[in-house]
Amino acid sequence: MSTPIAIKLQDLISSARAGKLHDVVERETELARLTRILLRPTHHHAVLVADPGSGKSSLVQALALRLQLGHFRPLEAKMYLLQTEPILALLMNGEGLRPCLEALRTAAGKLGRAIVVIEDIQLLTADEPNRLELTVAILQALSDNPDVRLIVTTTIAAYHRYLRDNYVFGRSFEALELLSPSTDAVITMVEAAMPRLERTSHQTITPDAVEQAIGFGQRFGHGRANPDAAIRLLEDTTTRAELAGNHVVTADDVQAVVAERERLPQDGLTNNTDLHDLASLETSLHNDVLGQATAIKTISTHIARARLGLGDPSRPRSSFLLLGPSGVGKTETAKALARHVYHNPAALIRLDMSEYSEPHAAVRLIGSPPGYVGYEEGGQLTSPVQREPYSLILLDEIEKAHPKLFDLFLQLLDDGRLTDSSGRTADFTQTMVLATSNVGSTEIATAAANGVDVSSPQFMQTTITPLLLRTYRPEFINRFDAILAYQPLTITHLVALAQRRLTHLARRLEHTGVSFNVANTVLGELLTRHYNPLFGARPVARVITEHFETPLITRLIQGGFTSPLVITGTEEWLNHDQPAETTI
Repeated sequence: MSTPIAIKLQDLISSARAGKLHDVVERETELARLTRILLRPTHHHAVLVADPGSGKSSLVQALALRLQLGHFRPLEAKMYLLQTEPILALLMNGEGLRPCLEALRTAAGKLGRAIVVIEDIQLLTADEPNRLELTVAILQALSDNPDVRLIVTTTIAAYHRYLRDNYVFGRSFEALELLSPSTDAVITMVEAAMPRLERTSHQTITPDAVEQAIGFGQRFGHGRANPDAAIRLLEDTTTRAELAGNHVVTADDVQAVVAERERLPQDGLTNNTDLHDLASLETSLHNDVLGQATAIKTISTHIARARLGLGDPSRPRSSFLLLGPSGVGKTETAKALARHVYHNPAALIRLDMSEYSEPHAAVRLIGSPPGYVGYEEGGQLTSPVQREPYSLILLDEIEKAHPKLFDLFLQLLDDGRLTDSSGRTADFTQTMVLATSNVGSTEIATAAANGVDVSSPQFMQTTITPLLLRTYRPEFINRFDAILAYQPLTITHLVALAQRRLTHLARRLEHTGVSFNVANTVLGELLTRHYNPLFGARPVARVITEHFETPLITRLIQGGFTSPLVITGTEEWLNHDQPAETTI
């Protein structure tokens, strides 16, 4: 036997009379149109369509306030907000619809001439056809009463997905879309809320704090639009200031709240960047990534451009497509950027695109839909960014991704956001995106061997661009801030990398008394045996392992040396005269 449902209605006119509701500004046109819809003899129900934070609830409150003040005499009516929690619980259980419809009809019959508001109707419809039919039946139960007018609210995405093409719904409801307010209108709306915020928080909010909140509200709204995003941010900031004993809220206070909430460094939120830090970035990257002077300079310049506020705030901070043979430093560049720009190696989100070669791979990036296996795990791309918006994304060997995924990448690079399968927005405007590709590797290696500057605009235009167009769509290529060809590494570069590895090995062996003093000529001879410009730095690890680590381990186990031991690389027991093998 089903449990009787209690219909709960909040009297909005009483709330307006008690001063709990607020008037709206910059929405007079929409308010007038809503009033005309409600005054019709038929088809007099309205659906307010707008993104979260655009003012749907504010418009409803303004209507209630104006009715209480007697501004709309022809529309004179009571006004109620229907509490949907009991109905939602009933729909989720799938039981008791008939008692619910009867209870709604009974409640509507007792209201007399009234306006009933149902907010966020999409929460009732969910993503199931059966739920949509039940929701429409509930709306019909209320609209059957000729004295009742309905106002329902929903998002733009939900309206187009669930309600627009439903014949029964469309026959009764007129859509009223609230367009995003202009910048000037947002400023007016936020400023109109300032007296209330200052009165309730006992704070003084400076004009620069309002300006900062509007800017950050647009950047970090996470699905909510201005003015609501800015007002909520100011509410958070005034609360924080009140707890700290401050009486004035400034732009710095707003910035501190955003940095804390978004887990971002404060210097990444403003354009007040230390120019010395930007100058030293290029040097630091050069030290970590050898042989790629042109690419590193270009990357550093674009990072500086973004840090100085010259980039597009609606797109990722920087995006690069890195080309070249394996082992030339493309992935190492991403790791170096995580260290020197993000100051956190864990900020690197690395996705091997060879694992996303199937048509259904997009589901793994944005998450499975509700009710499907893996839904709780979230998307492998969207979830990490939702947790840590200040991240570096590496799309490794992107040419191996399934072609369908490039639509997602286009949206990411162009709009700076992706919507996951749960409808949550992942904001990529604080990320940096690097994609690597082996397209053109052979041509780059051949040209470099013949003395061609593979980073020159002429080589990129005449040789690389035609190759890219065979693999990628033009609109995808054009979304990157820069496309960079990485030079094949020379023996000199490999020797320098080998010396670094020996230094790291010596640190690990410090407790054994072993150290290294290997001449560059010795390393050069060893590396030349394995050198191939298409293999990049890959042979370095092999040379160090086979010619130093493995013989040394054997000698340490046998105890055949006296500490301290300085290895020069010419010792016979290192067995570095073994024949070279083909590197795969």
